[in-house]
Amino acid sequence: NNFKVYYMRIFLVMFLIVTFFSQVTFANDLKNKYIKFHNPTIKFVKSNHKVTSGYLTIENIGEGNLILKSVSSNISENTEIHDMKIEQDIMKMEKIKNPIIIPKGKKIIFKPGGLHIMFIKLKNNLMLNEKEIVIFEFEKHGKIEIFMKVKKLGMKKHKH
Repeated sequence: NNFKVYYMRIFLVMFLIVTFFSQVTFANDLKNKYIKFHNPTIKFVKSNHKVTSGYLTIENIGEGNLILKSVSSNISENTEIHDMKIEQDIMKMEKIKNPIIIPKGKKIIFKPGGLHIMFIKLKNNLMLNEKEIVIFEFEKHGKIEIFMKVKKLGMKKHKH
């Protein structure tokens, strides 16, 4: 009887582990069936900085609307989607509160000066050229983990 209880406990633990890991899918596992992620990048910042941003393009190649509910990561205490708005000739950054809808066949671009991901209160220093896991949660596709590469992003020079 002790062996039955022991094996039942092992089975239960294994079942829970498999169930947990099946809830999170790596983007590569989707084989680009519904969503494509292009150029996922996290802006490299010096070690004394506690905030940075992330950029990429998400393309909906599925059959219906794609609904992005949230973004999360382990590199910062908070991970949020922000947008830049101009109010009374002043550019302001604001957190996006509603899900983002990407229509069938369309792309959404996260870029400097527009929609972007904010990593707030970084837990550790980011290492240049390392890849960090960021989790995108979609309404019908659940959580998808992608690797975002830490890169130096230069300021564009404008000619006067």
